[in-house]
Amino acid sequence: MPIHFVAIDDENQVLALMSEYYMELLAPVDGMWETLHYVNATGFLLKTDGTDVAFCKINDKKQLLVLYTFSAHEEKTDEIVDALISQKKIKSAKMASSHPASFNACLWRAKSVKADTLLYGHSGDKVEPVLNSNQRFVVAQYADFDTAQQFFLEQVNFNDEFGYTDHLISRSELFFLYESDQLVATGECRLSDTQNDYADVGMIVHKKKRGKGLATLVLKLLIDNARKKKRLPICSTTADNLPAQQAIKKAGFVSVYRIYEMFF
Repeated sequence: MPIHFVAIDDENQVLALMSEYYMELLAPVDGMWETLHYVNATGFLLKTDGTDVAFCKINDKKQLLVLYTFSAHEEKTDEIVDALISQKKIKSAKMASSHPASFNACLWRAKSVKADTLLYGHSGDKVEPVLNSNQRFVVAQYADFDTAQQFFLEQVNFNDEFGYTDHLISRSELFFLYESDQLVATGECRLSDTQNDYADVGMIVHKKKRGKGLATLVLKLLIDNARKKKRLPICSTTADNLPAQQAIKKAGFVSVYRIYEMFF
């Protein structure tokens, strides 16, 4: 049967379908993917004979990011991926292994595969972060806005033109680590609005302070913060960022699921 693709104009419908998709995942989706990748992709309903059979999200690079086949039509997942490829709707897919049905259907048809992102959940082990006498870990305030933006720009070349810093500060989700009054690292503990059991954690360490264990220290402090708020900490990093992977592992995180880019 032919499969037709209909763009969804109603953002509330997209949000509802994404919520259903999150419920199907074996592990939570990373906040970076949710806010930077999924949000900016176009949502489509897939129809056969006028019946809705699936929902997907495709970005402007023709990458398939989400494929959620409705439970009554799960047997059509392979057919749907074939249609996406044959109708030239997609050139590739970036899929999480935490959604096996769509992941495996894409993997089966891929001509080549590239590792993209490691998704981490915490082992659950106790963490006991210890600050030295010259260290302070504090919640960033509105007065720290310019300091935060300058740090992001200088340390990771992130020029925040989207209100990201302001959003974090307004929710008390941005933290500073000082050593003798010098800002040496920032941390984020973002409480997910769509996956209410989880908090995304992340850190940035000053270029001159890397390799000294500060990344792991900040992550442990953020884990502790997430747990105090009754959230489970999660995080991610790219496949090529080996220093971050080492710091994340030392903080007690485990990567079971990954995101791969698959080329058709």
